[in-house]
Amino acid sequence: MIFSLVALVIIEVVLSLAISTVIGGIFMLFIWGMAISQLFIPQQHRLLSVAPEHANVILALNNSTFYLGIAGGAALGGLALRSVPVTQLGFIGAGFVLLALLLFTLSLRFSKNKSQTPLAESNEVKEMIVVPE
Repeated sequence: MIFSLVALVIIEVVLSLAISTVIGGIFMLFIWGMAISQLFIPQQHRLLSVAPEHANVILALNNSTFYLGIAGGAALGGLALRSVPVTQLGFIGAGFVLLALLLFTLSLRFSKNKSQTPLAESNEVKEMIVVPE
């Protein structure tokens, strides 16, 4: 997943430079579509590994936030077009992909720290004493 996010940053920057020709734009959009599709399935797998007992809710929330991100990106892109030319939108997109990469890296770090805490610190452990009658 990190590889796909790094590839998306590179693609977003190159996309701004490659859309001056139709062939370059089509090729970069094809590569961009491939990189986007490589993010969704590993993301769902990671979410299911966190809480498999709530699979339906997790996948529904993931899909909802995915589509909300698409709508939000379109809205931000439309607002950005008021002040920057269309050829510069890739740089703005690269900034948001870098933000996603940073948040994903932080979430990996926090999940590793959480899994390394001993049981006594992470959960209350109560000792039960059995007394013979």
